[in-house]
Amino acid sequence: MTRIEHASCVRLIAQIGGALMTRRSAGSERSPRRAWLFGVVLIALAACRPGDQDCTNIPQTRAYFDLPEDEQTMDKVLSNMVRCLDEAPATGRASAVAGDEDAQMQTMLKALYTDAATDVAGLRDMGGRLDRVMRAPQGVSLPVTTLLNEAVRQQNIRWTRALLEAGADPNASGSVMAYSAVQLFHPGSPSLHIFNDGSPATVFLRAYIDHGGLVNTAEGGGTGDLPLLSATTSNLAARVFLLENGVDSWYTSYSPSRLRFPTSALGALIWGGRAPDYAEQITQLAEKCLLRPPDQPLYREISQQTLRDHLELYGEASGPTERHKLWQVQKAVRAPIDADVVRPSPAILDLLDRHAVPDAEGGWILHEGALWQRHDDPHEGSVLGTNIH
Repeated sequence: MTRIEHASCVRLIAQIGGALMTRRSAGSERSPRRAWLFGVVLIALAACRPGDQDCTNIPQTRAYFDLPEDEQTMDKVLSNMVRCLDEAPATGRASAVAGDEDAQMQTMLKALYTDAATDVAGLRDMGGRLDRVMRAPQGVSLPVTTLLNEAVRQQNIRWTRALLEAGADPNASGSVMAYSAVQLFHPGSPSLHIFNDGSPATVFLRAYIDHGGLVNTAEGGGTGDLPLLSATTSNLAARVFLLENGVDSWYTSYSPSRLRFPTSALGALIWGGRAPDYAEQITQLAEKCLLRPPDQPLYREISQQTLRDHLELYGEASGPTERHKLWQVQKAVRAPIDADVVRPSPAILDLLDRHAVPDAEGGWILHEGALWQRHDDPHEGSVLGTNIH
């Protein structure tokens, strides 16, 4: 059967449906005509596949992809990760999001949800309505959405780029599309656990920035007053990408205060520096030269005091478990000092020198690039942090 493009299908079915609705039965002699028209509708529906690919389940393993891993680009990977709805669910969701009074937006949303071919010219004709703020689908945490944001939520980079090319505002409703990309593609997402660093988000964030997306903003809209990079950003790949593209790791929508210190991205890492994953991030970001000192004198004071508190907590540590924690903390303290993010007080320098690890109690062999390892790991070495390949 010849495939009919989705937009043409919609027009054809609408025309046939209109004919059926306006045609009044005038006796049995008219019935064959009505039956013929109904048959054409069925043929049109069968010929109209609403997308460039069948709607399938989201892949759970790399085995889903049809290219060798070393030949895959993230664009190719994302082409296999599009969330796609069948006809009935797509229609219902489009109606719920756009409202029954906006037929044009319903049509666009349905085309998006079924992964139909993009029509940049048709999108451009929508003008300012392209950025209409709509109610979010039921069960979605952000209270509002846009057509562009729905493209991101469908994990559809092709539609995302088409909308931006057509003039969609990446900053509509408080940069909600970029916020969705950061949160949706975090490593804990059930559909994306095959990417431990959340790297698919960076493709959407690149499109966002390339079309004028703001990175240091918390301008209301769907994200409330939450900045794009915040203490809640669990996506490490997105965090690194944003820092590499000019995000201020200390930026928040609040005035500086002791209470608000851990609401900033870097403040949260320093505040939680005793935790192995936070210590790891501080060290890795420092090595990438992605840490910067705070502009506020209060935050410089809090950073220094917080790091000192971490050292004092484990300063008299004894035994492998506690000594291992002390070593992690020392790495987390030294990293911002070496990066000139924190100016160490005499007390901090004294603690680092007096309780220096490694020492005669032994150490742990780490994998290349790793910072921490469980104290009860069977590998042992004479020097902490020895690299193995």
